[in-house]
Amino acid sequence: MDIELKSQLHLWENIDDLEIIPGDQIEPTLSRTTREVPCLLKPGTRESLIELVAVARSHKIPIYPVSRGKNWGYGAHLPVQDGCVIVSLERLKTIGPCHPESKKIYIEAGVSQMHLYEYLQKHYPQFTFNVTAGGSDTSIIGNCLERGIGYYRSRTHELHGLEVLTMDGQVLKRDKRLWHSSHPDGIGTDWEGLFFQSNFGIVLGGWFSLLPRQERTIFLSLLNSDLDTLIDDFKKLYRNRLLKEITHIADPGRKEYVLNGLISTKFPKLSSAQIDRVIQQVSSAAFQGITAIHGRAAVGKTMVKEIRKLISPSTTLNAFTPQKVKRLALWSRWIPIPRIRSLGIFLESVGELLLLSEGTPTNIGHLGIKMHGENPNDADELAVFLNATLPPRANATQTLRSLLDQQAVKYSITFIVNEEEAVSAIITLHFETGEAEQLQNHLKALTTALIENGFPPYRAGIDQMEQLNMPPISQQLKDFFDPLHLIAPGRYT
Repeated sequence: MDIELKSQLHLWENIDDLEIIPGDQIEPTLSRTTREVPCLLKPGTRESLIELVAVARSHKIPIYPVSRGKNWGYGAHLPVQDGCVIVSLERLKTIGPCHPESKKIYIEAGVSQMHLYEYLQKHYPQFTFNVTAGGSDTSIIGNCLERGIGYYRSRTHELHGLEVLTMDGQVLKRDKRLWHSSHPDGIGTDWEGLFFQSNFGIVLGGWFSLLPRQERTIFLSLLNSDLDTLIDDFKKLYRNRLLKEITHIADPGRKEYVLNGLISTKFPKLSSAQIDRVIQQVSSAAFQGITAIHGRAAVGKTMVKEIRKLISPSTTLNAFTPQKVKRLALWSRWIPIPRIRSLGIFLESVGELLLLSEGTPTNIGHLGIKMHGENPNDADELAVFLNATLPPRANATQTLRSLLDQQAVKYSITFIVNEEEAVSAIITLHFETGEAEQLQNHLKALTTALIENGFPPYRAGIDQMEQLNMPPISQQLKDFFDPLHLIAPGRYT
């Protein structure tokens, strides 16, 4: 570690309830990106955080706040630039109060998906929430601020009533006279939006939207070998209001990655050859879109019938409930036919994946990369994520693949369709250990190419920020809120 950076460590030693981790003890990231940082700080209270910020301001030390540091594939806990002290808010994990009438609950920045899930199970079992596939240990607020996408909808509009610590020590919050969680937009200038995907302040907490549990969940699987036809089918279903929840469409490569991980996790005694045989028997080369219908059982059945009428003749629809999956998996154990048994193994393996659509956080999304444990930072294979918003024009998916193929990278894609009929692509770039520098070069080149060809990203990782060329207003707002440029320099500005 740089001697000048290391000499800063003593500055934090007199702050109460502050965990200090030297920079040379910070774990690597999934992409093996590296940064020179003096230390990682974990304040245990808001008071210790405010004191920490005062020290940083006094000594003009840049800090890089993270909610829990689990921003897998986008840089995790590392800053955009060298020389920043990382400040993790993972110990700030207050949950509540809850306002059941307005379906909102207050949470701090360190609250993970599993923290909230367990709290609701114990205190408010009538509610669930919009879960993402990022992992059970990821921060809810951190993902909302990055405009993440869950299994029900985008999280952009699920966080309100923010409390924000600025670099001058102020805590910005809503005026209780003029705001209530039941009317999250409030009145007057909506300043909260300035703190999404920015580096103007440190978000301490806010009010998060909950979802009432429904009587029945019906999962829908639509398959078609032609991606554009499949996407058009889903757009048609959203247009006719037969679907509301997010749809995830996996390309064949992504399906193979995830299925291999699902089966090997559920059946660790199966050999690689046996797993390959199962995948070959139950999977297809078609693109597969998965979504869900939540609501009254009778309404769900009627909607499935209407959906069958609207989709293309070349699209295959399968509708099933979690209960049906369990019955079929159990039944298959008694049928001594290899293809039937493979189907059973497949059904038992995908059960945890389906839990995400029911609001249960899992680590199943990590199976898109080769891992030997539960921490993606320890993965056997490097990976970074980049994403693109697809323009509503002909051949957009082919153009996207052409841009990726030109970089000669190994990739897999999940396409996401939402009720506004917008289509996004979450792209995983896969690399072997030792190819980190090459990976970063491809990532930057692809980011530039996607933007220039009309595929703008909706979020970015720490190694893409320079390619964004953010407009001047971002810098002007930064000058106002943080004139010394000490909070997360280089992030979205």
